[in-house]
Amino acid sequence: MHDPSRYQRVVLCTIGFAYAVKQNLRGLKLNKDEMEGLFEDEELDLMNKVEHIPMLMVDEIRRWLKAELIDQGPRGSHVATSYNWDLAIGQDIAALVNALGGCERIAKTPMPFGYLSQLRIFMIIWIVTWPFALSADYGWYTIPCVGFVALIMMKVEEMAVNIEHPFGTGANDLPVDTICVTIERNLLEILRRAEHTRRHQEPQFGVIQRDDPLVRLVPPGPSR
Repeated sequence: MHDPSRYQRVVLCTIGFAYAVKQNLRGLKLNKDEMEGLFEDEELDLMNKVEHIPMLMVDEIRRWLKAELIDQGPRGSHVATSYNWDLAIGQDIAALVNALGGCERIAKTPMPFGYLSQLRIFMIIWIVTWPFALSADYGWYTIPCVGFVALIMMKVEEMAVNIEHPFGTGANDLPVDTICVTIERNLLEILRRAEHTRRHQEPQFGVIQRDDPLVRLVPPGPSR
């Protein structure tokens, strides 16, 4: 890119997109503590006033990339033709939007009421009537036996309900926090290498150095 601040902004907005998707799926706004070092507090206040923050991040990515494409020349120029920037960027942004839409469909598609009601009715009838079939042969042992099996069945029913919302903070939910941290680490590493290449005109390979000014000290694990 001609302007280094542009690709820095694009990377930061892509990281912000990941965190915004996570918070959006949980019905929350951006967490200032979590976003510290990525955006200014004034920017976060403005972002949190928007109804759909992930699409705001996509629009910001589009805006900065469009400015770069304009600076590189019209469509059909040597740079645009050689690297197919417009096509590649369009596909990448479409992939982000498709991933967002897929996650939102999962989060907003409830378990069919008929399925849950039939499951619970059958489970209650079975738990209530099964002891009568066992009591003649097992006597008092029927109580712990039925209790143990009933506990297993209720846990299975609870798992079916939890599938409706896999993006929460529970122990059985998807590790969305860890995924966001991993995305941030990887993108900041790409940004650091790109900045080193721009300054020294040669690629650099290695791991993130915590004293690098471009690297935000991301948390070591998910913040629950």
